[in-house]
Amino acid sequence: MIEPQASLPDTAATFNSEKTSSPSLAVFDAKLERQKAAGNRPIIGTTDIDGSWEKIIKKGEKIEERNAPFKEATLKTKAFLDANNIPLVALTGRPIDLVESDAYLFMGGSFHFDAVFCAVGTELYIPIVKPDGKIGFALDQDWKKHVEQDIGFIRSDVYSRCLETNKAVLDALPQSQLVFQERDREENVAAWAADKGTTPPGKPEPYKVSYRFRATLQDKDRLEAIYRKNLDEKGLNKLKIVISNGTNLENGVVEYNMDIVPVTKQDSLQYLKDRYVRQHPQEPPPVSVYAGDSGNDEDPLSISDVGIIVGGEKQKDLRKLTDKTPRLRRTKHFLTYQDPESQATKLLFIEPPNPKEKDSEPDSFRHEGPESIRKAQRALSLLQRLQKKSLEK
Repeated sequence: MIEPQASLPDTAATFNSEKTSSPSLAVFDAKLERQKAAGNRPIIGTTDIDGSWEKIIKKGEKIEERNAPFKEATLKTKAFLDANNIPLVALTGRPIDLVESDAYLFMGGSFHFDAVFCAVGTELYIPIVKPDGKIGFALDQDWKKHVEQDIGFIRSDVYSRCLETNKAVLDALPQSQLVFQERDREENVAAWAADKGTTPPGKPEPYKVSYRFRATLQDKDRLEAIYRKNLDEKGLNKLKIVISNGTNLENGVVEYNMDIVPVTKQDSLQYLKDRYVRQHPQEPPPVSVYAGDSGNDEDPLSISDVGIIVGGEKQKDLRKLTDKTPRLRRTKHFLTYQDPESQATKLLFIEPPNPKEKDSEPDSFRHEGPESIRKAQRALSLLQRLQKKSLEK
């Protein structure tokens, strides 16, 4: 990989020229083939969106000025990926409508991803250009079939059993204040099921049931164990529980987000890796890179060949991953470790904690998401060049 010397490409024009074919992962596949044709082992770029690929300040003074460094870092990384034919796929907890709205808010209508796994990986969307020239999204039918038929996720059944499980959790941990998130409130789901529209939060996501709850770390683990036990007893052992941090409250209590899903970000990333292996059974597998910032990024970071833990207030959620053993080497930014299951050697880029108060200094962005990815990209490019030079000697 070589640092691009040309000016930044017009990402909107690139989008319009490349993504006019029928919805599929064709653009993703084509970029990997170009890397292979150039004699390189293909690299797959994947990232969380909120706080990682994008950092958007929406409140306070001088919003445009404060967002400018984040936007610049994102654009420079995207230019690098484009110059080296590295596809970029988003793995996010967001619903697709929020991904679309932020594309316009943050990038003025241009779009950066060759595909988007939304709702914690449960839905795969391919970006398309609509007749009016704006960005649209088409649901990938192969992934939809996998979730519905291979795994057997029937939302109405799952939701009714979640209602039963809620009672068991609240009986054991009433202080948790376990509640559905807005889209999954009973009145909203009932209105949607009766084909009467929905309340303002919008329709429920088809393959995800979501909660908020408050708990200490100890109570969080108890709640997860109770929920897991009840799901298993109801025959829902294939479903997965994904918990990520929300807001830090007082006395060690945190408001958590919890999703009940058939697949996760980890499954989405594995799907992309396996797709290339199926198409090229005699070739080495691609190198996967994933960037994330919070607890629900732990699994995709752990299966990626190169993980990027960006800076930000949620970084502490990934402590379990950074404490992995056995460590092979640790420097200021990099941790090399051996995966205990596959025995493969893996690399983590870790942004050091921000020494400055959030948004209190002009350069505080240098310890946040987009700039962390940009810094990791430069460091990894330098590392690759040094390795290549040492092999040539």
